[in-house]
Amino acid sequence: MYLLLLDIAGAAPDEIQRGLMAARAVFDRAGISPREGDEARAALWERGSRLRSRREAAETSARYAVWARAERAAIDACCAGWQPERRPTTIVMDLVGIGPPAVPAAADPG
Repeated sequence: MYLLLLDIAGAAPDEIQRGLMAARAVFDRAGISPREGDEARAALWERGSRLRSRREAAETSARYAVWARAERAAIDACCAGWQPERRPTTIVMDLVGIGPPAVPAAADPG
């Protein structure tokens, strides 16, 4: 299971929730999960131009673009009505795994 996090200094819990709902709406409209967006972000960060093919690069870039739009929507919704200087300018959204990791069962040497 994964949890989408929003870290904006000075935001009230209801503002954070509003931001997360806005981000989720972007993912839903695009038809991808936050995990797919986060995996694209990681792939571009780690491999960048060394993606296997043009198709993989295009798909990864498209999923990352959804992540970026979701983060922008989260900031806009969370910080609605804030003074411009209070709005964050750095990455504020992340995805973390929660719960026990999925570990395949070891084969019985029998």
